[in-house]
Amino acid sequence: MLINMKNLLSVAKNNKFGVGAFNIASAEFARLVIEVAEELRSPVILEVHPVEHDFCGDAFIVYLRELAAKASVPVVIHQDHGQSLEHNIKAIQTGYTSVMIDASLLAFEDNIA
Repeated sequence: MLINMKNLLSVAKNNKFGVGAFNIASAEFARLVIEVAEELRSPVILEVHPVEHDFCGDAFIVYLRELAAKASVPVVIHQDHGQSLEHNIKAIQTGYTSVMIDASLLAFEDNIA
């Protein structure tokens, strides 16, 4: 079941539980993480860094969406540490259900803004 981060974290907060997040860079690891999440009946966050996305390609994100849609537990596909507007736009267009904007390399004031 593909879900967005806001909805998942709202349920987790209201029910006082944590959600595991795993950096994914291969189909095998993605399948394993979802398989174990289903066995544990636990939601899961699949994180992909922009560098991993570039290495694996857009088709990999489409594949993750297909896995998530078929899963019996909630699954978020999260871009981890997008450091540019281009990263974030690409993530949204490719079908991530969560995007992290990492402005930590900017000046402190710009990061806050």
